[in-house]
Formats: sequence, structure tokens, C-alpha cells
Amino acid sequence: MPIPHLEMENVTVSFPSSVGIVTALKDISIKIPAGQWLTVVGGNGSGKTTLLNVISGTVKVESGSVILDGKSLNGVPAYRRCRRIGRVFQNPLDGTAPTLSVFENLCLAARRSRAPTVRGLLKRALRDEFRRILAEFKIGLEARLDDPVAVLSGGLRQCLSVAMASLGGVELLLLDEHLAALDAKTAQLALVGTAELITKMRLTTIMVVHDLGIATGYGDRVLALKRGGIVLDVMNDLRILKQEEIRNVL
Repeated sequence: MPIPHLEMENVTVSFPSSVGIVTALKDISIKIPAGQWLTVVGGNGSGKTTLLNVISGTVKVESGSVILDGKSLNGVPAYRRCRRIGRVFQNPLDGTAPTLSVFENLCLAARRSRAPTVRGLLKRALRDEFRRILAEFKIGLEARLDDPVAVLSGGLRQCLSVAMASLGGVELLLLDEHLAALDAKTAQLALVGTAELITKMRLTTIMVVHDLGIATGYGDRVLALKRGGIVLDVMNDLRILKQEEIRNVL
């Protein structure tokens, strides 16, 4: 049996609070094969964001292990993990440098795992590749490579963040409710573009969403969390999985 691309073994995370110790993740164990797209659902406080924080390294595990490509990430700081893990947050203002152009932001992301060179950053082929990636979102972002990011709308910035997170040879893409702050039309365009990138680049992906229609309509597998534990883990086949089944366990 091949080694899972990402594996969490008996991961537990607790935080102190005004009411005592709160367990954010409770003995979580999952195995995600390379190229699989996992959608994660759950109510507020279910542990969704903590799950991504543990994988990205911004929250330390109390017990258990996080393993990527057969190697433990325990003890590996977040700044080193980001060379292999791309992440997009809910706030469109996070994840981009507003004073730099769209092209410059993409260049920084593309060189995340290597020392940048002026010659490499100015290649025409690189601009063409960025235009191709941005065109997947079908919102005209590919024509704005030289615009400063500060003048872009929230929807455009979020689409740029997704494109940036997929560059630089990342092995794992984490999407933390990246559609939540967008209007319905822009969110749908961003979702379609995101799906195109994930599929074409064959990225192993974990996407946290609130919308059960998105959770069951996209990706390969659905994971439902409640009070820090897994209450549903099923391959996403709409012939056997219905949204009501998820609601019943949350």
C-alpha cells in the first residue's frame, strides 16, 4: 500500500479558556492520498481551522503526529512548512503584498522554495504561465499583471491568493473558507477557477467550507467535524451521499 501523502495520527490539541481546557481536536486520525481533494465541514468551534493550523504549523500538537510524504512535520516550524504547503485564508486582504503588482506577487510565490534571480523573474515565459493560470478564474485577472494588488477588489485578490498558493512546487493546498467573504457571483467564479487549478495541477487539497452544496458538489471526499472529533468521513459520491446525512451528524 502506498504511503499517504498526508497523514495525521491520533492528533489532539487543547487550549485554555475562561471555562477551563477546551479540546479543539480530539484524537484525529486521517490519511489523504496524493492528489485527493478533501472538503471539511462543521459548525463553529468544530475544529476546522485548528486542523489546518496544525498542518501548517501555526498550532503545535499536544499529542500525535502530522506526516507529509512519510516524514514527520512535528517540530518543523511554519516558515519551513510553507515551502511545501500553500494556504489561503478567509480574508481577501491576507496573503498578498498590496504595494506590489500582481506579477510581482506571483513571482514571490513561484520562488518560495528557491533563491530568486532577476533573470528568472523577468522571463516572458513566466508571464505567459501566470496569464494562463489566472485565466482559469475567468474574471479578467490575467490582463492585470502590472496592476498593484491594492487596487483590486476583494474577489480578485482572493483569486490571486489561490493562484499564488498553488505555485512554487507546493505539495499540499489548504483553503480555509476562502469563499466566505465574497459575494455569491464572485464566490462561484472563484470556486470554479479553484477547481480548475486543483484538477489540472493534481494538488492534494484540504478545503474548509460552510456550504454543504459545495462540500458535496466538489472534491473527492467529505470530512465532517463536531466538537473536535470526526463524525463523518466518506468518499463524495452523490449517489449515496446526501446533504441531509451531513446535517444529521453535525
